[in-house]
Amino acid sequence: MLAALDGSTASAGEKLKPADQIQWATDIVRQGFDAEYQRHNLIVAPTLEKLQRFAGQWKRDKYEAPYTLLIGPSMSGKTRLLKELAKHVCVAYICLRPLGSTGQPPRSELATHFFPNVKAGLDLEKHYSYLLAAILNTVSEFFSRPDIRARSLEDRLAAWFDYSFQMDKTPKAEYNANVEKEMKSIQAEGLAPMQFLGAAATRMSQSIELEGDRRLKMLLAIDEASNLDNQIDRELQIPYFCVFRRALSHIPVKLGFFGVFTDTTLRVANFKPALTQDSSLRCLALGVDLFPPIYQISSLDVFVPKAPSSWDELLSAERLFSYGSPFYGLYFKGVMRGVMKGVPGTAVESTSKIAEAKLVCSSQSVSTEAMELSSPQCFAILGSVIQTRVCSYLPINSELVASHAAHCMFISSDQEMVVDYPPQFIYALAANRILASDEAYWIKCINVLATAVNKRLVTVGDVGEMATRLILIRAMQKTKAIPCNATDSIPDGYSVRLADFLETLTGKDPYTMDFDCIAEGNKARLLKEGRIFFNHFTRFLHAQRQ
Repeated sequence: MLAALDGSTASAGEKLKPADQIQWATDIVRQGFDAEYQRHNLIVAPTLEKLQRFAGQWKRDKYEAPYTLLIGPSMSGKTRLLKELAKHVCVAYICLRPLGSTGQPPRSELATHFFPNVKAGLDLEKHYSYLLAAILNTVSEFFSRPDIRARSLEDRLAAWFDYSFQMDKTPKAEYNANVEKEMKSIQAEGLAPMQFLGAAATRMSQSIELEGDRRLKMLLAIDEASNLDNQIDRELQIPYFCVFRRALSHIPVKLGFFGVFTDTTLRVANFKPALTQDSSLRCLALGVDLFPPIYQISSLDVFVPKAPSSWDELLSAERLFSYGSPFYGLYFKGVMRGVMKGVPGTAVESTSKIAEAKLVCSSQSVSTEAMELSSPQCFAILGSVIQTRVCSYLPINSELVASHAAHCMFISSDQEMVVDYPPQFIYALAANRILASDEAYWIKCINVLATAVNKRLVTVGDVGEMATRLILIRAMQKTKAIPCNATDSIPDGYSVRLADFLETLTGKDPYTMDFDCIAEGNKARLLKEGRIFFNHFTRFLHAQRQ
């Protein structure tokens, strides 16, 4: 395949350097959190309905704890969804990003209490129970204030958001101080977790007056929850997440409390393990079921522009970046407005580097030398350009969602998940950027795909069809671009003359080809004026009937 298309690659001027020079423009990212929300009825409404239903179903003799997971790749809008939910229900938000992370929103001040200093004899479950009760007491005290009770529900929730929801580097000092004060007060009382957690949850429920559906009054939202799985409790020899889940299980039923953990991995997945393998099991008399995860966030293509009326509009980076994840279109527009100061490169370069980093899971600590692609990175690249899908039972699916921008399409009760790469120009651009930079990447991706096909690990797509798509992508990369304004032009995302593309693809003079279905005059005009432009393929499983 590569031999048939041998030669220098168009626009691949240098060896690929991992996207380790990404400079997050924090102000642009925050503007994305404040942008007008789209598809409320398709995203917020069904999510809220599920959470209300789950909260009403919570029973200690049936379920492990009152919580679920919000699963999705980075940039899919999980945190923004929590912010929108805060307009309908009291959301106590805590972000557990690692110290020093540049991600947004930043690590919450209260995250420190989720990772306490390890001391001999520390009862981590009791510590988490103190923390939960302190948060519940802080919520009830806030909503019991006369000045808050006198307001409308919308204003009460808005006031709570301003008081507690940290969206930038400015900590919510009063809120944090009140939670810590409550923790010390509860510890001094010396009560059992069941007692003080039950009392705190009851006060919370009584303090929040909602209209309509009252099954859910308070949502505890833990962002970046996978970090709880990275720490192991020395006494119990289980992850912190499992210990925290134990503390959650002490929350009484019918009080309107529920928890949601946002994560990009299934390491803390909402699945029910076999009883003989569940190291966090406490008592067979208690529930072992877990609430199903929420993974359908319909945030793709929310900013799709109107249909183009010219080639310039068709090839406009602003238009193309508006497809797929809403982040990239907003980010690109922010850079073009000059909000990001002092960052080298064009808006296209800045935006595409972020997409590349997300696709191959690189970071600022990655060496600037050319990287060796792993199998998950190869499948991420292939998925972005030809929509390769691997078998649902393979562990790699979880890694693709966690670290390589794949979307979870379905999760079964027996832990199998269907993962896919919906058509997104920005990630196809990143994949093409990698492939075009070095033929070694082409060879590695083809070898990984061939091995997977031989082992029957690829579930969708005919072998010949996949090979054809790869040949067409390669031919597009090798066809010379039509000269254009280089400012904010898209590398490996340009249009080419149809005649040039056909010659690159076949090695023949296109004017000697038989087009059969069109007249000779139309053929001449098509070859003279025709352009072609693509950087990925979309899979159609069912052909429409005419």
